[in-house]
Amino acid sequence: SLKQAVRRAREAEIARKAGSGEAAELPSGKSKNARKKKQSIKSLEDIAQGERDVSAEERERYLALDCEMVGVGPTGRKSALARCCVVDWDGSVVYDQFVRPRETVTDFRTWVSGVTSKHLRKGISLEQCQQEVAELLRGRILVGHALRNDLKALMMSHARHMIRDTARHKPYMRASGPGGLRLRPRSLRDLARQYL
Repeated sequence: SLKQAVRRAREAEIARKAGSGEAAELPSGKSKNARKKKQSIKSLEDIAQGERDVSAEERERYLALDCEMVGVGPTGRKSALARCCVVDWDGSVVYDQFVRPRETVTDFRTWVSGVTSKHLRKGISLEQCQQEVAELLRGRILVGHALRNDLKALMMSHARHMIRDTARHKPYMRASGPGGLRLRPRSLRDLARQYL
């Protein structure tokens, strides 16, 4: 999942550098599905070519972040950080720690997060996690999906121009509302299905 986010962010970065970020249109006689398939193939070819063109120095500038949260408070609706994971360009794990929430956990959300009470007993403090992650991210481009939620759980910020969020990248968003004028983020599952 995090590796998929890294791959999508690479695609977004390549598209951003290329200009428009969209594949060329097919002749109008082609069906919508054929057009989508052609765009996906073109996109994957661009990624492969783009990855060959990226220097090792450039690759070191990118890190991807994903956090898992548990529920705290009387209803378990409030989220607290339980796990933080950072990977590099190639998907190698750079940082992976369980974090003890400050409040009592009322919903482990194990079916989503995979986190159990056993994991949190061995976890580090939020403050230690914040320091270690801040050091890793200093001067780096941060990649992920819906990073706002992860950064909120970490109680951290990152320079906006240094963020590549697949939930906010316009070519990955879906049209909604009257006339399809509003763009809404798509789920990570949908993006993975389409691009991976």
